[in-house]
Amino acid sequence: MNAIVLLTDFGLADAYVAQMKGVLLSEAPDIPVVDLTHEVEPQNVAQASFLLATTLPHFPEGAVFCCVVDPGVGTDRRLVCAASRGRICLAPDNGLLSLVLEQDPNARTYDLTRFARRRPDTCATFHGRDIFAPLSARLARGSSPDSIGSRIDRNELVTLEPSRATADGDAVDCHVLHVDRFGNAILSLPVEPWNETLGAWPSVSLHGSEPGPAVRVSSYAELGRQSLIHVATYAELASGQAGILAGSQGFMEIAMNGVSAAQQLGLHPGGQIRLSSTSACGTGSK
Repeated sequence: MNAIVLLTDFGLADAYVAQMKGVLLSEAPDIPVVDLTHEVEPQNVAQASFLLATTLPHFPEGAVFCCVVDPGVGTDRRLVCAASRGRICLAPDNGLLSLVLEQDPNARTYDLTRFARRRPDTCATFHGRDIFAPLSARLARGSSPDSIGSRIDRNELVTLEPSRATADGDAVDCHVLHVDRFGNAILSLPVEPWNETLGAWPSVSLHGSEPGPAVRVSSYAELGRQSLIHVATYAELASGQAGILAGSQGFMEIAMNGVSAAQQLGLHPGGQIRLSSTSACGTGSK
């Protein structure tokens, strides 16, 4: 079953999403349009990359993901797509496809920029409506990326800074990939093998890498003394207690029961943190 799945940072206060859907209804009226989300933080490509990669497997083969988080709209950045596990992901060449490609070594990548150049009526500030939407409709109707653009080496695409975990003895450096509506901070630690690894530590201490935009200075002093309880469910945490657990998105999460862990601990998407075992750092203080 084909479907067009929209992922943007447009929000819903303006008419941008509706205009994209209007184009899709005109050019592919029989194909369902599904909203992944339009609440990506403005221009946060890394967050969009996470949301795309964790949602893609849950859609049927044939789905076309139209991803418009595009700080470089109107510039000479390329328009690219990845064919991954029977789905197509369309995006600007700004790193948005990074996590999809990391998870699928067999993904095929294409440069579709020439499609954009054939549309003289395009507004330089709204490629989502004027280029991405009609191109998504064309792909969802059955056109192959080969017929629209040209195959390119995946290594030619822009990639985000590495977000993989870096282990250092009984410690690991990682990033906050996303903060969900409940304030859970989702980390760049895949559940396998990190759930078992962290569960074997006597206790898990949370450290901020350095104060800055991603880690609030007011919270920084507390991070070096914060212990996380390894649990299986949110309900195992006492009120106000911080924990770490295997989340539903395939990554480890830092959570608190009844309050936002992100707010309480000053964690933000893109922030780098360190987790360490008490056996490696004593009390966990800096």
